[in-house]
Amino acid sequence: MAGIRFTEEQVAFLRSNPWVKSATPKYVSFTKAFMEEFTLLHSKGQSRYENFESHGLSVGVIGKKAIESATGNWFRGNFV
Repeated sequence: MAGIRFTEEQVAFLRSNPWVKSATPKYVSFTKAFMEEFTLLHSKGQSRYENFESHGLSVGVIGKKAIESATGNWFRGNFV
């Protein structure tokens, strides 16, 4: 997630979410369970942004470009 800078408060917010595997000021990674849940719900019609928001992950904090980049990999089955 190049170019992203999270504040200390945003990192704490992200780390408190059970769907987040780890978060630093420069990076956030998600649990495999979230990635699988995300792809399932997306295949049923839920948008990327609705999906993140419904799991307590603020699009305003993470950013649309970062979400698009990460989820593009998930659609190809790359859950790393």
